[in-house]
Amino acid sequence: MDATVRFIEATFGCPEGSWSPEAVRGASQRTYPSALEDPFHWALVGDLHLLWARWFVNGIASPARYVPKESSRAHVYADMLAFANGVWREAPPSERKAAAVALTDAVWAQVLALRLKRPRSAASRATREFLWSVSSRCWICGSEFPTWARDSFLDGEAPDSRAAPLFVDFLKPRGRSVDDLRIEVEHVVPHAAGGTSELENLRLACRWCNNAKSDRSVLYDVGLASRSRRHPRRGVVSVPQPFWVVRTLALRPRCEFLEGCEKTAISSELTVALRHEKGDANPSNLTVTCIEHHPWGSDRLVSNSGS
Repeated sequence: MDATVRFIEATFGCPEGSWSPEAVRGASQRTYPSALEDPFHWALVGDLHLLWARWFVNGIASPARYVPKESSRAHVYADMLAFANGVWREAPPSERKAAAVALTDAVWAQVLALRLKRPRSAASRATREFLWSVSSRCWICGSEFPTWARDSFLDGEAPDSRAAPLFVDFLKPRGRSVDDLRIEVEHVVPHAAGGTSELENLRLACRWCNNAKSDRSVLYDVGLASRSRRHPRRGVVSVPQPFWVVRTLALRPRCEFLEGCEKTAISSELTVALRHEKGDANPSNLTVTCIEHHPWGSDRLVSNSGS
């Protein structure tokens, strides 16, 4: 406990806070207390490393610079080799060349994605039928698709009748619009980030999860603050950014009920809850739960008209 208290005091104790070079430099050098780690802090750290890597590579060579057709992969490689030769002068030439190739691959994939950024063609019927045969649930949240959504997705039939649900999940408000329940072919690696339309990169998702995921890749791709809303029975409650919900569910696709639960997104609908109800709904405070084990019980549902 002492280490945790010292870490918090040192981190928040500087009057200038995040605007003091000394305070920020000091914070970067402190050991992170294990008490501050939730069971899934790896997602926060892993996504941070992905972001750092993206910034590092794009800071050397911006992909947008090579989008014009006259630029080729060889141009990127030449720039990356010049960087490697300048920064890693003491490394053997073979290692510098290998580093230049790795950096070039990272940038060139983004260049191709930017060049090919265009409206995606609709998935063929054969593709839709295959994906449906694999699973009839949203790959992210595990929600089962309604019959009208299935008919519309596979056969293009306009539903006879459909209506938005009367109640929606307060922390995962899927269903505010009836179109949230539609079925969409979703690219696991986003199309805008170079994800292919090969079957191994395609899944079925509800429109709510697909829209919330969009072309984002890491938790830090959206604003860093949660929001607050008034729950009709629990008062003011923090709610997460929608992307945090889908990122959490995609990385941790099983109920995390402490006493044990076998439900996963393959078999059941999953949602999120707050580990500490009075805290912010930020990624470190989100836990994955099935409907049965949600700590709020029926309170998680609120009227769709007032949500």
